[in-house]
Amino acid sequence: DSASARCHWQLEFSVNAELTVVSSGELKEYSLSSDEKHKSYVFNLAIPTAATGIGFAIGNFEVVAEPTKNNVAYFCPKGMVPLLQHTTEFLQRVYPIYVDYMNMSLPFGDYKIVFVDELLSDYQSYASLTTASINLLHSARIIDQTLHTRRALGMAIASQYFGVFIVPESYNDTWLVVGIKNILFLLFMNKIFGNNECRFWVYQQMMKVYNFECDQLLPPLHLKDKSQSYPLTSGNNSQIFHMDPMLTPPHILELMELKSMLVMRIVENRLGNKELIQNVIKKLLSLAWINPSGESSSINALLSTQDFLKTIQVVSGKDLSDFMSRYVYQPGFTTINFSFAFNRKRNVADVTIKQKTLHDCEKYVGQLTVLVQELDGSFSNLLQVEKNDVLQELNCQSKSRRNKKEKSTDCNSALIPLH
Repeated sequence: DSASARCHWQLEFSVNAELTVVSSGELKEYSLSSDEKHKSYVFNLAIPTAATGIGFAIGNFEVVAEPTKNNVAYFCPKGMVPLLQHTTEFLQRVYPIYVDYMNMSLPFGDYKIVFVDELLSDYQSYASLTTASINLLHSARIIDQTLHTRRALGMAIASQYFGVFIVPESYNDTWLVVGIKNILFLLFMNKIFGNNECRFWVYQQMMKVYNFECDQLLPPLHLKDKSQSYPLTSGNNSQIFHMDPMLTPPHILELMELKSMLVMRIVENRLGNKELIQNVIKKLLSLAWINPSGESSSINALLSTQDFLKTIQVVSGKDLSDFMSRYVYQPGFTTINFSFAFNRKRNVADVTIKQKTLHDCEKYVGQLTVLVQELDGSFSNLLQVEKNDVLQELNCQSKSRRNKKEKSTDCNSALIPLH
């Protein structure tokens, strides 16, 4: 079942009376048998969805409705409602963040989060449904779990837009959907946890990718030839990478997702205005939602790298072909080291830029924005980076001031220096 094979769904379940069914789609029918031993559920999913986007959970659940949204509910095993209420309380602040940013409510209408036992990961995303591990539930007394749980649920909601509603046209385009999903997630992180925590989390993910690639290069995020293979070597070990999730080691897939997020942040900075990437995301969602007949389009909900580049050119007028060749179609990275010395007499900072590459990667050539913290505030400067070491001067905007010693007198008229 591929992402391009999308259709409408009607799901019917018959279970014992003590069980509850939570499924993708909207609940259309519910009935109890004449002997009151069985219950029947009928769910309808009107938006074309691939088979991989269909999920359901059956169990002895209790439900808690989201107080700010009539179409959102949370489920958990019996006896865990107090934990469920505390864990999901913050989500009423999350939904407006995504809705205001994209001018679009939840794409499948209603939305359910079901906490289940023995889930292989923190969460799994399906159409209008997220199954989450009960390990994410916590009480108000458990502070350490709060950060991890909120990050997982914030990412799960972002996946409803990019990952379930909009999916990659081929596995070769997965980096793009994952990257945009992480842009939404970083917006959530910034609003909920603050800018410092958000930037620190990005730094941690960047160091994971960097530490791995110091020993072994990750494959390119996008292979121009879909049948192309790429050799992965580490020491005496070697293997062939194919653009296929069933043939790629899980840790490689995880690191490629992190690298996709980092590359998409560079795209955001290259556009020069955060509103531009926001407009691009809105454009992609509007194309996926409406087709000439006025219904949800299953064709436009498939996102390819070429469609993304065309949308950027339409919205911003910028061509990212060179950027794609360097960051997406090729592997590798470069390390840029900065050092500076302040010249007090000339009131300038002498900045030295040195590059170091591993695995014969291409060096970076282009501009970098450097933020200098001065006495009167912070000032940004554009530096041109070349393949060779570069020494540049940055004119400081603040004038250097020496601390003058003030003098005072005591009751005996003696001069006392004040530092």
